[in-house]
Amino acid sequence: MMLFKILQIGVKPNTPDELKKTVSLTNAMALLISFGVALPFYILSLLHFKEIAFLPLVGTIICLGTIGINGLGLYNVSRLILGLAPFTLTTIFGAYLTPTGERPIATIFSLEIAFTVVPFIIFRIKERPQLIFSTLIILVSSVFFTKEISDFFDKDLDLTVLTDGYMFNLSIMTALLISCGSIFFLSWNNEIAKKEQKELVKMMDVQNEELKQSEETLKSNLKQVHENQEAEKQRNWATEGMARFGNLLRKNQNSEEMFDEMVSGITRYLEANQSALFLVNRNDEDNITIDLKSCYAYNRKKFLEKSLQPGQGLVGQAYYEKDIIYMTNVPDSYLQITSGLGESMPKSVLIVPLMVNEVVEGFFEIASFEEFESHKVEFLQNLGESIASFININRINTKTKLLLEETQQQAEEMRSQEEEMRQNMEELQATQEEMHRKETEYVERIKQLESELAALKGDESSRAA
Repeated sequence: MMLFKILQIGVKPNTPDELKKTVSLTNAMALLISFGVALPFYILSLLHFKEIAFLPLVGTIICLGTIGINGLGLYNVSRLILGLAPFTLTTIFGAYLTPTGERPIATIFSLEIAFTVVPFIIFRIKERPQLIFSTLIILVSSVFFTKEISDFFDKDLDLTVLTDGYMFNLSIMTALLISCGSIFFLSWNNEIAKKEQKELVKMMDVQNEELKQSEETLKSNLKQVHENQEAEKQRNWATEGMARFGNLLRKNQNSEEMFDEMVSGITRYLEANQSALFLVNRNDEDNITIDLKSCYAYNRKKFLEKSLQPGQGLVGQAYYEKDIIYMTNVPDSYLQITSGLGESMPKSVLIVPLMVNEVVEGFFEIASFEEFESHKVEFLQNLGESIASFININRINTKTKLLLEETQQQAEEMRSQEEEMRQNMEELQATQEEMHRKETEYVERIKQLESELAALKGDESSRAA
């Protein structure tokens, strides 16, 4: 746990992932060089080469110091120091021990070679300036200054411990440790990169799946929006149509003209090719007929006469079923749409009963070269109820008007009869008065005659006496 914390020194939350790995790798190399090379050589130098024991100690301090420099966020500085300091100090260490005019000591030289790979481990390939600078320093130091440094020091040392003693094997092992450690850290870094790559691929797969799901969701939402827009458009279309034809029903007092205008308007509004309006005639309850009231095709009214019995044809069948009939496979003999260009078979025929309170008042029979969309069928059903209400109310009004006229006629006749009776009564009364007057005259005349007769009888009696 402590080692992990040390390796993470300098790694910050906002540090790029690639740089995080480089910082951790730099800290790991610093620990390896400090405790695997510099510190052991410091101890051995105290035993055999006290004059230069400070060099490994300085190397230990510098390598551990690079970890602290990473903690300050000075990543380039720490890596330049770590990439050059071990090689430089080892070169000075080896040059001091190399006798004047002799070749470098093989064991120390192997350490120098091992340290040349450090810059290539802690710097990324894309950090070319740092790599080139480190490489040039190493090349110049090894080629031009090693001999001069060796000749600078005046020494007389016993190097047996380095050439034949245990330090020979220890130096070789240390060089191998640096090389193997470098390879290990590179492999470790590669494994981390592979793992991150796999995680990245997995994450990308997850993101791709999420994107795919988001795309599907977006498509579904767009489809839903389109469907909602289309549904709203259809509702607006139906609302506008109901308002238009409802206004036509309200303002038109002449049913004949209204039916013609209604049929032509519906034909155009539905973008159909031919329409016919049939009304149920119940004037004779024993002989109900379905009469063609208006027909329209190709932008002109058709003057046709047709009457059907309930159950006769599809219209008559719809009278009993009280439901729409929609055909998309129209028989050749059923209907032909006639125009100035000739006769053509419709692709679909729609028969819609005009009903209110379960009473069929009529039918729309509409033919088209295209199939009817569901919202148009629903619109025609709703409009059919309004038209049926108009027909029903119109029929009731007509009957009411006829009954009113009949009642008025009967009332007029009764008033005429009453006047005639009054006149008769007056004549009768006048006759009765005349008869009463004559009767009075007759009575008075009779009385007068009786008086005259009595007088005559009195005269005769007087004469007789």
